[in-house]
Amino acid sequence: GQGVMLEPTRPTVHLPNSMVRVYPVRKDQLDDQIHSFPLTLISHRLGELFWLMPCDGTPDAGAWDRPQAYDQEKLTPYYLSTRFDDSLIQTEFTPTERCGCFRFTFPSGKATVLLANRMTGSLSGSNNVVMGVERFHDMQAFVYGEFSAPVKMQPSIEGDKTRLIISGQAGKKQLEFRYGISFISIDQARKNLQTEIPGWS
Repeated sequence: GQGVMLEPTRPTVHLPNSMVRVYPVRKDQLDDQIHSFPLTLISHRLGELFWLMPCDGTPDAGAWDRPQAYDQEKLTPYYLSTRFDDSLIQTEFTPTERCGCFRFTFPSGKATVLLANRMTGSLSGSNNVVMGVERFHDMQAFVYGEFSAPVKMQPSIEGDKTRLIISGQAGKKQLEFRYGISFISIDQARKNLQTEIPGWS
């Protein structure tokens, strides 16, 4: 009965033996506040790589560190869906072996996503493409991702990390983000995405 309170039992969305594993980052399983979503996990109880979070419009300085209350969570091995209380933004996620796809629905039409390094690394992007690297435990993880519509990216450097404010078109109520992960190179992450999630359907 108390197993859900222990860190090792945190439910994770991932396919069997796959590389991309995601869960909402919370203090513990009883917390009603989501801090962010990782793009993948390092390993069991060793932390997360990269992070992103939907935001309702232009974020203020504190938005990076402000968790959001949520409800209506659905979590299965192959699909995650949750809705935030105040903004009513719905976040959905589904994985492949080396890739993942997020779909954000913004009732206000102010599509904004925060994307950042969780550990030492860098991120950059243009048009609807973002790419980056993150360093951990003498290793590197690479990401290559694409948004489903043109976006504007506002980067900022915070010490040894990069933060991106990604804004969709005004009035856009839905924005998807598909991405590939690699521990070899950004080009390999791009090839993983092209192989495993070639379309938006």
